[in-house]
Amino acid sequence: IDGAELTRHISHVMAGMKMNDAAATCPLTGQPLLVGQFVTTQSRNLCFPWQIHLGKKNTAMYAHFEPMFMFTRKAQTGSFGVYQPLLITTEIDMSATWKGLKRGGDAKVKEYPCHCCGTTSNDLSTPRPRCRRWCSAHPDGSWKCYHHPIVTDEVLLSCEDPTTISGRENAKRDP
Repeated sequence: IDGAELTRHISHVMAGMKMNDAAATCPLTGQPLLVGQFVTTQSRNLCFPWQIHLGKKNTAMYAHFEPMFMFTRKAQTGSFGVYQPLLITTEIDMSATWKGLKRGGDAKVKEYPCHCCGTTSNDLSTPRPRCRRWCSAHPDGSWKCYHHPIVTDEVLLSCEDPTTISGRENAKRDP
């Protein structure tokens, strides 16, 4: 998904699929699909536009792409007749991530600016105890850690009360 301003009031946002399985074969012939210089895995020749929308670039515009995301989820987990599940990735910029997930945003505007953790705008510049993953082994004794725990679906499912992660209230999220 990506977009651009066309005029002061109109933008376009386009989404599609990029084939990224280097071992892909044609289900009918069994021949490899990525053969020759025309179809290398980094080639734009393997990008297939699915949807394009014109209008004001905002959160509402990204709701039009939900059927595409539902299809990709189904394609990754199930099969279609004789076709096996597809390996699909979504390339997306941060602004589109915030709009598509309906969470996160500019730290000066949103109370919860991060789309994958519960930190608030006021806590972004507050040092925390050194994290074990990156900062605990740092040789500089005055090193300050600003890392926050990432909230994944697995973390939420493992909690007895999903509104508290690391003792912090996370139930209220910015839309």
